[in-house]
Amino acid sequence: MSSPKLVPLSPTQTMLSDRRAPHEVSPAQAPFVQAVLDWIDRPIACLDSAGRLRFANDAFAAYTGLARGALAGLPIDEALAGSPAATLAPLARAMASGGSHRERASQAGFSLRIERDADGLVCGCILLGPEILPAGGDADTRSAADLGAPVAADLAAPVAGGVHAQLDALPLAVAYLDRERRVVSGNRQGQLLFAGPVGGEIAGRIDQAFTGHAVAFEHLVPQAGSEPRWMRITLMPDLAGDEVAGVHGIALDVHGERLARSEIESRELRVRQFIDNVPLAIAWLDDQHRIGVANRAFSNAFGRDAASTMGRPIADLLGEPMGADLDAALARLQRGLSYVDERLLPIFTLPGSEAAPRWVEVRWLPDFDHGGALGFGARPRGSYLIFRDVHETRQARAAYDASVAELQRAMNSIGTPIALFDTDSRLRFANASLCELLGQGRCDADIGKPADELLPAEVLTIVAPMLARAREGFEVSTERELPLSDGSRRWWRLRFVPQRGLDGAVSGVYIVLFDVDDLKGQQRELQLSQEELRRANSLLSSHLDNSPLAALELNADLAITRWTERAERLFGWNRELVQGRSVWDLEMVGLGEVDAITRSFALVLSGLQQRVSALQRVTRADGSRIWCEWYISALADETGAVTSIFALVQDVNQRVEAEARLQQLAAFDSLTGLPNRSSLQFELAQALDRARRTGHGVAALFIDLDHFKNVNDTLGHRVGDQLLLAVARILKSCVRKSDTVSRMGGDEFMVVIEHPKVRPAAQHIANKVLAALNQPIPVEGHMLTVAGSVGIAVFPEHGQDANQLLKNADVAMYHAKERGKGRFEFYSEDLAREHEEQSLIEFSLRVAMATNQLRLHYQPRVNVADGYIEGAEALLRWTHPELGEVPPKKFIRVAEETGLIFDLGIWVFRRACEQLREWQRAGIDFGNISVNFSARQLLMRDLIDRISTILVETGADPHWLEVEVTETSMLYDVALTKKVIAALKRLGMRIAIDDFGTGFSSLSHLQQLEVDALKVDQSFVRDLLHDTGDAAITRAVISLGRGIGLHVIAEGVENRAQLAFLRECGCDAYQGYLFSPAVPAETFAGMLREQMSLGRRLSAPSGARGH
Repeated sequence: MSSPKLVPLSPTQTMLSDRRAPHEVSPAQAPFVQAVLDWIDRPIACLDSAGRLRFANDAFAAYTGLARGALAGLPIDEALAGSPAATLAPLARAMASGGSHRERASQAGFSLRIERDADGLVCGCILLGPEILPAGGDADTRSAADLGAPVAADLAAPVAGGVHAQLDALPLAVAYLDRERRVVSGNRQGQLLFAGPVGGEIAGRIDQAFTGHAVAFEHLVPQAGSEPRWMRITLMPDLAGDEVAGVHGIALDVHGERLARSEIESRELRVRQFIDNVPLAIAWLDDQHRIGVANRAFSNAFGRDAASTMGRPIADLLGEPMGADLDAALARLQRGLSYVDERLLPIFTLPGSEAAPRWVEVRWLPDFDHGGALGFGARPRGSYLIFRDVHETRQARAAYDASVAELQRAMNSIGTPIALFDTDSRLRFANASLCELLGQGRCDADIGKPADELLPAEVLTIVAPMLARAREGFEVSTERELPLSDGSRRWWRLRFVPQRGLDGAVSGVYIVLFDVDDLKGQQRELQLSQEELRRANSLLSSHLDNSPLAALELNADLAITRWTERAERLFGWNRELVQGRSVWDLEMVGLGEVDAITRSFALVLSGLQQRVSALQRVTRADGSRIWCEWYISALADETGAVTSIFALVQDVNQRVEAEARLQQLAAFDSLTGLPNRSSLQFELAQALDRARRTGHGVAALFIDLDHFKNVNDTLGHRVGDQLLLAVARILKSCVRKSDTVSRMGGDEFMVVIEHPKVRPAAQHIANKVLAALNQPIPVEGHMLTVAGSVGIAVFPEHGQDANQLLKNADVAMYHAKERGKGRFEFYSEDLAREHEEQSLIEFSLRVAMATNQLRLHYQPRVNVADGYIEGAEALLRWTHPELGEVPPKKFIRVAEETGLIFDLGIWVFRRACEQLREWQRAGIDFGNISVNFSARQLLMRDLIDRISTILVETGADPHWLEVEVTETSMLYDVALTKKVIAALKRLGMRIAIDDFGTGFSSLSHLQQLEVDALKVDQSFVRDLLHDTGDAAITRAVISLGRGIGLHVIAEGVENRAQLAFLRECGCDAYQGYLFSPAVPAETFAGMLREQMSLGRRLSAPSGARGH
């Protein structure tokens, strides 16, 4: 900053108002105030109430461009005329005169503030303008000598008290600091600034000023109650000889300029970033053609950094590659003209690479002072130089030109005449074939001529409207007979094709001529043959209409050309509707079946196969779908080329549905719809294959219903079937969708599951199944409880294939039944051994029944009163040739579980009747013979019929027979049991309740039955001497039986003490080892003969008790 020259306004110049301002400067104070104001780099002026200048600083004079002397008393309008702030004058004048209601205002970069006198009246206005000197760095240090002695002297002058008021009114802070850094004078703002916190913050700068150097810098100063503001602070040493007596401090608010400068710098940075990212190389040159500004792409193009590019003459970069053309370009720029050209210049395409010649578009534009408008005699202040890489474009254009030439040669080699007319119907191209057709060797002379000059009138009348239609964007064609240059005529097909530019607009029309003269002759011949064909076709149609198969014919596009009456009846569409339409239009074939029928049609049309048959489902006109058998064959012309497809179609819907039903029956259970055994084995095999790949487990759960046979036998097969359906639903509800539920047959079901933790998963499902089956199931008014037993086999522990897994699950299921039913068991080796033994017993028992291995033993029943035999119980015994004596408990249980008990029971009854008949013929008195019937045997529908038949066949007297029925049999179905007992009584037999006391039957049930005897179960008799409970039960049963008139028999009597107890209780008879175990028939007969020898004879029982 240069030293300001103090040219204060004279006192008379400051007295220009009739109202004295509080800041008015006296002549003695003027140098100091003026020096302070001139030190400030911003324009400052004071107006009186008339809007005239009272005083101004050097910066204001520089801003207006007027001399200081000329400013005194000058109206503000004239002072600011021609400056950027000219629009400010009316506002300043209004505020100075009090004509504005605002105390402060800002406009055109100036801040304005109203001044008031001691009475508070407006007496003027102060203007503070923008900073006009270049902004320095963080600080500006200069010696006092640089600032000029007069300034220092003026600022060092004592500040009279009157000056404070004038300085307080100024929009700046002024202070004087002595050597102790104390503020000894200054205005109010200076006191607050330099004596406050800011003084401490800039202490280092103040110390620097005390070294004799002036310091100028900008600082962010805190403000009471508002945001901090930027202030420009100037510190100037007060030199007294070689010493610094103090420091003058001046601070001016530059907050707005600082923010504006930051915004300008930010905008310049954004502009710079934008230019650097533009892919074009851009530079600005001054009027000496030196580079003033260049973006990154420009510097990179010449392999230089930005710093080395700035300031260089452009000739250094382009002089050699452009040569004399550079001078011509610069000459055009001097005249204000642009220069555009494409040049091959050495360009650096990548950093660090070598320069390579590339085609570049050079665009050089002059830059004028006034927005680029070239006035008379105006010279550009510089120029813009822009490079655009067009290397690839240039190469593409060259390639295009080459391809056009090649296309020209290719089209000339084509034998088809081709021409191109532009949108004005002028010829732009004609190939050699067209020129030859016109009778010329070349058509170069005709290029550019309109169609009406080139074509004969006859041809023009045909071509002109077609050209017009094609220019509208439509492709059109026609067939006409046209004259040739030699006078002959031929048929031609003329095709008019629009040519379109890159924007899609029509730019011309191609005319292509095809010689169809021979084709026309063939068509005439074809018409004659078609007449003959129509006659033959009529005969064929008559034959096909009477055929039992639907017939249709399709052309090569699969459009229907023939549709017989039978086709109308089969598909539902009449002939007029389908004629000419595609089979796809009718949607005869579903989307999922299109590929199959399309392949069949394609095989025939291609000639690969002469005939194809296909089973296809089609949709009829009413929407129904039927299965049809298609017999498709090709129809060919005399050359063997396939011309159409002929199809005969037969309705096979009933056959296909029957086959589907057979497949359903083969794979699924007909009753429940569940997969059957064969399907299950397939699904299980698939599951095992997946398990081997994934490492998961597979479990087979064999489920057998425990009491289903009772339901089936008592309530009939219809109820049984409904129960099976309900069970199937229950099982499906217990498993996941991914699991398989199947019916193996009868009351056996199977569940297959796959699971990573298969054993706990199988156990969980088994528990769910058992819990669900234990609940009553409503079936046709009955609440049925069937329960179930579940056997589980797991892959891979219990089997490696499907058959093994199913077999082992079956073994586990039978073990669950043996252990009490209503439970589940996992397969184990022990179970396998038990199952093998059980299977052996079952097989051997069947053999035993057929080979007379079975026999009856008879245990005598003894009268308690006299000790004589009164009858016997027939008990089954089995002696196996290898196993020896098989205990009855073991093989009777197997017979119960396998259903052999029915045949076995009938065999026992027959053998007992036969024995009875033998003893009768031998004259042996044997009393009555009792035969046991289980609960399941009582449920046999034909039991009474079979017993009646045996009685007739053996001739046995039923009055000597007694049927023992277990008490538990009454728990299954009391009504049925009562009915069977009544039927047996009608046949003449006695009825005894076996094992009485173990079945929890009620007395009401007992009274309803026509029973003759009660048998006390041996479990009570065995411990009656030691167990008071058993003794009490035995006494009660005997008392009950005698009370209702029944014959009471005790089982399992083994000692005389037991017999004595029974005699005391009034028991009628007993049987047990005390008298004799069960013995063969011969031994028992000997006992009877011995008894007879003692004069004891037995009479037949009555067979019934009175009720």
